[in-house]
Amino acid sequence: MSERGVSLGLTPEQVADVIVAVSAVSGEGVDLLAGLARPRELVASRLLADPTVSRSLLLGLAVLIAFPADGGTRGIREVAQELDLAASTTHRYVHTLLAAGLVERDARTHRYRRADGLAPARERDDA
Repeated sequence: MSERGVSLGLTPEQVADVIVAVSAVSGEGVDLLAGLARPRELVASRLLADPTVSRSLLLGLAVLIAFPADGGTRGIREVAQELDLAASTTHRYVHTLLAAGLVERDARTHRYRRADGLAPARERDDA
């Protein structure tokens, strides 16, 4: 193990498999994020100070739930301002969520939204 620790990576297909498995167990399947706290509350919570909790995972979830469940779009700066994060940090999280197929980018407006389903990341060509 290096000084930086161990890093694990998941392919978009593996992420989809995990979400499908959780959906099957929970019986929900429609919006797994519906019950989570508002993103700003998650970022400001005491959980971030807990050394047993993954700060990156919490921030990534906060970024994901900052996108409207109704399919509305948001820009990087909007999400960054809401969560009081640097735009570069927010962009990194959004890029990761895009690569995992959890958000998608509108090719025309360059804004992001939650992915419609569990399809691999793609750029939308909305007319």
